[in-house]
Amino acid sequence: MCQAASCSDGVKNGTETDTDCGGSCGATCAVDQVCGVHGDCAMHTCISTRCAYNACYNGSKDGTETDVDCGGSCGATCQYGQACTVATDCVTNYCPSLVCDYVPNPCECGNDQDCWSNPNGEFCDGCWCYW
Repeated sequence: MCQAASCSDGVKNGTETDTDCGGSCGATCAVDQVCGVHGDCAMHTCISTRCAYNACYNGSKDGTETDVDCGGSCGATCQYGQACTVATDCVTNYCPSLVCDYVPNPCECGNDQDCWSNPNGEFCDGCWCYW
């Protein structure tokens, strides 16, 4: 009996790049399965028509990553609150105290304590300015 192609029929058909993965099935191909684009692979890495391992999508902190799946060789992918070693590990490009943070506004103190660190000379008390 004829059946419509599906992503679970055990046959490479339709727009699938390998059996039951890629193409219309999405990012479902495992390492070493055939792919056409990064979006065919579960690890989002397609090299020479084969899905490849990519540490930046494996849910673990490994290699040169500064936090889980971000920073280091993964680039500026760490979000607010994730560990970093340099500003270019963070999507905000700001890494004070080895943690990605939002870029401070002109009146925010770097250590969130009373200080005279503001470039305009205003006194900062947390995030409030006094002139």
